[in-house]
Amino acid sequence: RPPRSTLFPYTTLFRSRNTSVTTNTSNNEVMAGDGVVLKCSADALPPTNRYTFFHNGILLHNSSSSQLAIANTNSSNTGIYTCTPYNHLGGGHVAHVYLNVLGMTQY
Repeated sequence: RPPRSTLFPYTTLFRSRNTSVTTNTSNNEVMAGDGVVLKCSADALPPTNRYTFFHNGILLHNSSSSQLAIANTNSSNTGIYTCTPYNHLGGGHVAHVYLNVLGMTQY
């Protein structure tokens, strides 16, 4: 039997996991007219190389960027945003965040 130091080392490859999607706002709320950035992160080996973002089930973003920026928000931007990270092994765990766009206060 060869000495332990000469055994073939191996690395376990895995799809994205521990996925989270966050916003740059407090409590995932934004005032109408303001911008918001959603960021998706995950652990993966090999690293994540593609992200998809959905809003209420509709594909918005499919690229290598882990961020989705929404400028000039309005009430139609309220809802559930879903992120799925991918590496060459396929899609990983999905994460969701609910974004609430608050209207202007009427006096």
